[in-house]
Amino acid sequence: MRSDAPVLIAQVDPPTLARGGDWYYRTFGPGRGLAAHAGAYVVNCDNVHRRRWEIMREADVLVLNTVCDPDLLPLLRERRSQHKLTVYELSDDVDGLPPWNPVHAYFANPDNLLLFRRLAHSCDAMQCSTAELERLYGYLAPATVVFQNQLLVLPPPRAEPDRDEVVVGWGGSSGHLEDMSALAEPLGQWLASRPDVRLHLMCSDAIWRAFERVPEDRRTRTLPGDIDRYYAFLSDLDVGIAPLRDTAFNRSRSDVKFLEFAAHGVAPVVQHLVPYLDTVQPDRTGWMFRTHEELIQRLTVLADDPASRRRLASAAYDYVSRHRREENHSVERLTFYRRWLERVGHTPRDAESCVATFARLTRGEGVEVAGRHALLQPTSFERLVHDALVLVGLEDRVADARTLLREAVAIEPSDYLPHLVLGSVEGAIEPLDQALRLHASSLQARFALGWEHSKRGDLRRALESFLAAAQAFPEYEMPYVHCARVLHRVGRSEEAAEFERYGAVLAAGLTRPPATAGAA
Repeated sequence: MRSDAPVLIAQVDPPTLARGGDWYYRTFGPGRGLAAHAGAYVVNCDNVHRRRWEIMREADVLVLNTVCDPDLLPLLRERRSQHKLTVYELSDDVDGLPPWNPVHAYFANPDNLLLFRRLAHSCDAMQCSTAELERLYGYLAPATVVFQNQLLVLPPPRAEPDRDEVVVGWGGSSGHLEDMSALAEPLGQWLASRPDVRLHLMCSDAIWRAFERVPEDRRTRTLPGDIDRYYAFLSDLDVGIAPLRDTAFNRSRSDVKFLEFAAHGVAPVVQHLVPYLDTVQPDRTGWMFRTHEELIQRLTVLADDPASRRRLASAAYDYVSRHRREENHSVERLTFYRRWLERVGHTPRDAESCVATFARLTRGEGVEVAGRHALLQPTSFERLVHDALVLVGLEDRVADARTLLREAVAIEPSDYLPHLVLGSVEGAIEPLDQALRLHASSLQARFALGWEHSKRGDLRRALESFLAAAQAFPEYEMPYVHCARVLHRVGRSEEAAEFERYGAVLAAGLTRPPATAGAA
């Protein structure tokens, strides 16, 4: 395939109204970078957007950013038959998610972990944000590639601040509560002895409370915000710290904190842990620490020696300027996609067709187009569905969820998702039937119908629903598992065991090979 051959790329994220750092570095930044190259057209949306199915079917390359939806499985098979490329994106260790993580409860369910593996295995390739994730999960796909986080925008070199005090800081999500809480006492003691140093945190209430014993005149807080607000916060720091406890989840994180410090002229002091070991050049582009005592020693030197701070910050800035810019690395992604399009037998579309399709997909409400990149922002429909999905999980807000879902149906009656969720919440057959009429390949609708028939004592129709799901995607183990669970409930254990055995055979194909099964 020519290096400028027209290619339409869709990047699809899980449903969220937030536009945080992970989205910025894994979806938005790469999308803008890809679209800067000749022939590349990029559309971003999430998995509840009303246009999602049209976009996912049309795209030559579909990137699924840790989206877990069984209804995608028939689509992946359809795309493969049409010689289109589907890539699964992974930026977190889903097996090692800590309890505070927003999706911990979801992946704590073994069925959902199995779905993640089935989806990744059903794609043509996988892309990861770190080499550690590739090591842990690369076996799931025929090809795996690491695309590190890059900087979409590099600010100009920073001028030396005109002030007497030294500002040490950290910014991040509440997910770092334990990393930061462990540091609060030793850092607080050091700050109390250093009237020339101030701590500046951009953090949640919980993390701010962990530092409440630090003298008030030695600490400043900025409330969490979007990426622009975060970058403005960084521009006020002299020294940036990045503590990480040695956990499986943290070992799979990216080195993005170092990138952000470096880009904003901040001297980086980071944990001596996997995310930074291949990036930071010790004592040149950043200082590393293993213990809190080492961190305090590093901070003391930097607070006392402005020349060391400037040298470290300058070398870090030079590194990211030369090696970690999206404009220089997006061509690697595009080359990978085009090479694998050839391998799956894709016939490139002509330029006129690509332009016309991109224009059609990016017309309408909430679309932000910049050149050949389009971002489909949530409209009123998507916001209603998103909010309803959140409220469904809160026992005292289910009635509110129903109201929002009915409003969503009124806005977009042809989208099956509100009908599906409404039927599941209300335990009603008719909305579930309507969801299936609107989206005939939906495995979720068949699962929901199966369980609703089971609750009503209609074993025949329950099994028919689950077996219809198996027919829609025979390689997926869950339809057989659901059959087994229903049969166990009515005492038909021998038949249930047959379904369990078949489901287990399918699931065994997703097990990590022995060579890596015991790895951390």
